[in-house]
Parts: sequence; C-alpha cells; structure tokens
Amino acid sequence: MLDRHEVAYAPSGPVLALMDGVAPRETAGRALVMGDPVYPPATTAVPRGSRDPRSLGFVRLPGTRDEALGIAQRLLEAWSRATPDSGAGAVLAGARASNDVALDTPALRLCLGEEATTASSRWPTCSH
Repeated sequence: MLDRHEVAYAPSGPVLALMDGVAPRETAGRALVMGDPVYPPATTAVPRGSRDPRSLGFVRLPGTRDEALGIAQRLLEAWSRATPDSGAGAVLAGARASNDVALDTPALRLCLGEEATTASSRWPTCSH
C-alpha cells in the first residue's frame, strides 16, 4: 500500500480549531521522548477490553530504545547548536548504558524502560 499511496499525519479538525486560538510560545518548550516501555505480565486475569495494557498482550518492541535515543540525540544536537558549550554530546552516554532511564535536560525529558511505563509516565515528571 505504501508504495502506491502517500501517508500523512495531521491532528483532527477539533484539535486544529483549539490550536488556532492558542498564542505561540514565547520560549521553546521541552520534548518528552519515551521508548522501550516495560509491560508487566498479567499475574491475575485481566478483563478483555479493559484499559490495562496487559489485556492487549503488549510486549516490548525491538528497536524502540534505539529510536528514542536517536530522537533524543537529534534534539540535543539542535539544542546544543543554539546553546554553545552545553555539553550535550555527553548527556546521553549514561542513558545508553542503563536499562531504566529518566533523564531531564533543558531540551527534553527522556524516559526509557520502566521509566516509560504507563505507571511512571506522567508528564512533566516520570518517577525520579
């Protein structure tokens, strides 16, 4: 299908109408980057159709950690061009070496592993 059709993503009409009434930000915001969430196994029966992700049989997707780290890297690189001597290059070194990450920078919040689960992904703070 993708070789014959173009796919475009856009917010719905009501969202666009809401955004039309919002003034632009005066300062840049922060991005929330999440990846590689951990879905706990169901230890008891989970009703089908519930909002509990275990009822859908979610599993960790390969590559989402690398994808989230790549997005974070690009955001930090863009931020560091605007903020010389920020040390942005070394910021992700610890995140790459850890399973569960909650990293705050002026440019973004990165949550990986347990920190990206639904229980700990409340913006603007994960759990740490």
